[in-house]
Amino acid sequence: MAVREGLLSLLSDGPRYGYQLKTQFEAATGGIWPLNVGQVY
Repeated sequence: MAVREGLLSLLSDGPRYGYQLKTQFEAATGGIWPLNVGQVY
């Protein structure tokens, strides 16, 4: 899974703020794949 697809899958549930996307993505990957805020925006 690429970062782009992971973020898009989170957005498929509804709108999110950037920080919400970052924390939910990191939770979904078990913290193994930390995101830089710039990757979200």
